[in-house]
Amino acid sequence: MLDENIRVMRREKGLTQEQLAEVMGVSTASVSKWETGVAVPELGMLAALADFFEVSIDALIGHTVGKVQLKEKTAAIKELSLAGEDEKAIEQAEELLRRYPNEYDVASCASDAYYTAYIHNRNKEYIHRCMELIHRKYALSKDNSGKKWFEMQRELANCQELLGEWKSAKDYYEESNVAGLNDANIARCLARMEENDAAVDQFSSAIENKVFTLVSDLMQLSNLWVDTEDNAKAIATYQAALAVLESFNSQMDLKVMKLSCHFALACLENEEENPEAAKEQIRLAVHTEMGKDVAENNNVTFLQAEKPHQLIHTAFEGSQVVQMLTAMGEEELLAVAQEELGK
Repeated sequence: MLDENIRVMRREKGLTQEQLAEVMGVSTASVSKWETGVAVPELGMLAALADFFEVSIDALIGHTVGKVQLKEKTAAIKELSLAGEDEKAIEQAEELLRRYPNEYDVASCASDAYYTAYIHNRNKEYIHRCMELIHRKYALSKDNSGKKWFEMQRELANCQELLGEWKSAKDYYEESNVAGLNDANIARCLARMEENDAAVDQFSSAIENKVFTLVSDLMQLSNLWVDTEDNAKAIATYQAALAVLESFNSQMDLKVMKLSCHFALACLENEEENPEAAKEQIRLAVHTEMGKDVAENNNVTFLQAEKPHQLIHTAFEGSQVVQMLTAMGEEELLAVAQEELGK
């Protein structure tokens, strides 16, 4: 790896082959031969190159440290950071970086050491060095999936927040905002920038996404309890999902989810031979379908998403409750639904 390392390190310093040749007192042809692997620098020149690039000879020629040894060294640095011995942690981290500049774990450990030092001391030089190492860490990750890039964006955004650079932090969060995962972080930055209307909209979007995800997860868990024939747990889980939905009032369309919970509870209560409870759930399902399920004291929409998420289309043709009960042949519950619809 010597030829590649000389070429990479030269470029990192922003030098041409001619400029490196002048610094090292050799011909441009010599540098070209080093970088193409045609020739190898003599031992004295290797030491001079390592000194110039501020790395060890081992690092220059591509010798890598054993993983066990490296793990022990980075673990020792982490222990120093946890103990509040930031100067020692940073000193050892920089030494490790000089010796092994191409190791991802070393760059990661060093960035963590600077981050912790900043938390303890609020020295801006520490957080700026941390961000440099986050970039180096990503460059060394050799990640083709894009996962490390998103991690880098979030880490850099967090560093910018610590510096109070809210606009820069917001930009980083927005660049990596897949599926709305950073909505709340963006909203926090907007609030700090005193862009309150935009912050309310962003927080609303974040909360609506979380509510939808939470209720979806509870409903899927309920189905698993049904599959394992544990109706008591299924009923409790559906009731938990309804509790979330009933305390939540926004412009987001959640009618289908609420109706599904009531209908599932009706079926479970019927199976458990609780006919009155089953009938009540059918009544509530019909109320949901007809839009009569919002309590009078809960009609204030506290979320104000500019473009509310219409996650499920609920343009019913006829009563879905009646259609499902008819298909199931549940005549007693069907009569309850039809009576409620006629009121």
